Amino acid sequence: MTLVLPTPESNPGKAEWSEVYANDKALKEAHEALEAEFKASTRPVTWYAPKIIATEESRTNTAFGTLATADEITNVVLPTNGLMAIGYVALVKESVSTAGRAAIFLGANQLKKVGGTTPVVQEAELFGTGTFQTLATQADGLDRGEGTSFVTTGQVLAHNRGTGLGGLCYVFAASGTYNVSIQYKATSGSVTAKERKLWVGVLGS
Repeated sequence: MTLVLPTPESNPGKAEWSEVYANDKALKEAHEALEAEFKASTRPVTWYAPKIIATEESRTNTAFGTLATADEITNVVLPTNGLMAIGYVALVKESVSTAGRAAIFLGANQLKKVGGTTPVVQEAELFGTGTFQTLATQADGLDRGEGTSFVTTGQVLAHNRGTGLGGLCYVFAASGTYNVSIQYKATSGSVTAKERKLWVGVLGS
């Protein structure tokens, strides 16, 4: 049941109804202000469909680019003062030792990290010509690791045995719409990756 109180306009000369109406209006305004403050403080999360690619694919180009089946999530909307959370894991190897590289890209721009007085591009130098090794995100981008296989029963997003390095990479940028991708190159020979998983989420509204 809804109780509708008469307004001063419908009951001229009734001062008591005017006071009730004013109090009701003030309560509604206070409620709306609290609701807006709560929404701003909770920082909603937008989760994009992950890109899961089991296929083994290689790249021989000396310039960065995606593999044939791209590790890419498109149309990621980053609001003003928002944060992008990026997670990635894959098994990688190269045909020439230390010639392979992998990096995170926002559109055409390679991710940067703190480097002295000005930010520098971030990329992982790969290794391992005979056995696949783990490549995964950590706080400052991508890095290689020691693991040689994954399980489906539950595994942490980390890549180095005993050190615990790895996890989500949080990125800030100008507000806008981005394509988030993992790109590879090989200064010599080829780089190969398989069992790839890319996750992207956005914090902010």
